[in-house]
Amino acid sequence: MKYYAQFQTNSSGQTFKDGKIIEVAKFPIDALGSDGVFILDGRNSLSIMISDAKNRMQKLEKLHNFIGFKIMKGERFSDSREVCNSIKE
Repeated sequence: MKYYAQFQTNSSGQTFKDGKIIEVAKFPIDALGSDGVFILDGRNSLSIMISDAKNRMQKLEKLHNFIGFKIMKGERFSDSREVCNSIKE
């Protein structure tokens, strides 16, 4: 099995309805791009993987506005399940 951290960011808070942009509540969504995913070492314990994801998120805080991450486990990105969810407050 492979493990990775999927970083989270806030949605824009806007959506289209009847051809107009309306304001909605912001909610966490998966970050996109190469910085949105961080491959973890599956040999480590869950606590070390969480620590590694937090360290990576801190290193990227000047570039991205991540609000948290999910530790995911699976053979593929499209076929993985959530192991841990951490949203900073």
